[in-house]
Amino acid sequence: MSNDYNKMAFEKKVKDALQAVERVLEVERKPRLAAEVDHSYGDKYALANTVTNTAIITLMNCLDKLGLNADILTAIDKTNATTLRFEASAQCKFIKDVVVDVPVDTTHVEGEVSKSTGIFGNTTKTKVFKAVKHVKEYHYDLETNWSISIYSGTSIKEKKILKSRASNMILITQVQKPPVKITELEEVSLTWLLGQI
Repeated sequence: MSNDYNKMAFEKKVKDALQAVERVLEVERKPRLAAEVDHSYGDKYALANTVTNTAIITLMNCLDKLGLNADILTAIDKTNATTLRFEASAQCKFIKDVVVDVPVDTTHVEGEVSKSTGIFGNTTKTKVFKAVKHVKEYHYDLETNWSISIYSGTSIKEKKILKSRASNMILITQVQKPPVKITELEEVSLTWLLGQI
C-alpha cells in the first residue's frame, strides 16, 4: 500500500511538473514519463547520462555558492582523493550565578479610608503587597563556530576554508549544568564529482 501511494504521489508530481514545463516549451514538444514512450535500449543510457549531467551541474552550483570557486578548484591536487569537510562546535563557559526576584501572580491589597476636614475631602491610602520568588540563574558565554573546507588526500592541515562563522551570546538558565557542548564533524568525498568536470 505504501509503495503504491509513493508511486501515485510521484506520478502526480511529475504530471504537475510536466504541465508547467509544457507552458515553457514549444508546442511540438510533449514531455512524458519514460515508461509511457516507445524507446530503444540505448535511450535509457542517454536519459541516465542527461540526468547525471544535470545532477553534476546542480551540485557544482551549490558548491560554488558555498565558496568553491575556480581559483580553489585549480589549486586542488586532483591526483589524490578530495574531501569536503564540515566542522561545527558549541561550548559554554560559566560566567556567574545571580539570584533574581521573579514576581508571582499573587497580590494582597489593603485599603484604609480616613476622614479629613480639609478642602480636598476624604483621602484613601492603599497598600499593595506582591509576592516574589527568589530564583537562582546561571549565566554562560555560549560560543559557536562552524566551517566548510576542502582538502586533498590526507593533508587536513592544508585545507582551504570555503566559509566559516563564529558567534558568541550570553545564555541564561536555571540549571547549573552547562547546557551545550557539541562537536560535529562530517566529511563527504568529492573525488568522483570533481573528476567529472
